[in-house]
Amino acid sequence: MLLAYGGISIPLAMADIPIYLYLPVFYSREMGIELGIVGLIFVLARIWDGITDPLIGWLSDRTPSRYGRRKPWVFLGTPLLMLSIWFVFNPAPGVGPLYASFWLFCLFLSWTAVYIPYLSWGAELSADYDGRSRVVGYREVGYMMGNLAVAVGPVLLLDSDAPVQHVLLYLLVVTFVLFPVTLFPLVTSVPDRPHAEKSKLSIVKALRLLSSNRPFRLFVIAIILANMALGMLNSLAIFLVDEALGLPDQFFKLFLIEYISAITVTPLILA
Repeated sequence: MLLAYGGISIPLAMADIPIYLYLPVFYSREMGIELGIVGLIFVLARIWDGITDPLIGWLSDRTPSRYGRRKPWVFLGTPLLMLSIWFVFNPAPGVGPLYASFWLFCLFLSWTAVYIPYLSWGAELSADYDGRSRVVGYREVGYMMGNLAVAVGPVLLLDSDAPVQHVLLYLLVVTFVLFPVTLFPLVTSVPDRPHAEKSKLSIVKALRLLSSNRPFRLFVIAIILANMALGMLNSLAIFLVDEALGLPDQFFKLFLIEYISAITVTPLILA
């Protein structure tokens, strides 16, 4: 059951990283859209994502289904996510900002429709701390395997000067194979509770309690700052390597070295 739950996080990771790492460069350099416009599209898409995240979570909590509350969202959302990935990663030559905006918004919406219920599903698989830690551990191992595939694939399969479009096509093919392969055992082997006890806590009171919790406020601020930093770093990484560091055509290798280093030192940090 743990393997079935964590498996789909492999293609999810392979679809997630390129959004920030490769798409800004691809749509500006290879599709000819002005970089400032690409940046604006991504900002608007993230604002859209901030709206849809709590909305999908609210709808998922209230989904009446004999199959469960989370499973229908993941099962039906995955094909929509694959469709969005196809159009975002494989655009026709000459597409403009409207095309990029529309399909990027669809990609963020379909991603949210899958990922938010998927995370909630994992939190409900066990009622104790150790059990939930195991669930999260299997999910994160799958996510790291997906990250590793993103880093290793271009180095092994592509030339160092390959266009970003070739990387996106590689990720497109692999994710289209892995999504159906991992979705089937997830929906057939992992239980999903059809009902949950309704909270007697109103949204207004819940927000007041959270805002009065100083450690929680600091945690939220730290998460916001960390994600802003990662977003800027990932979006500018290829520009940094090619232009600022003067190492054109070396990004694939440097990205692989960076990721292997991160995997290596993680156990030392946790020790």
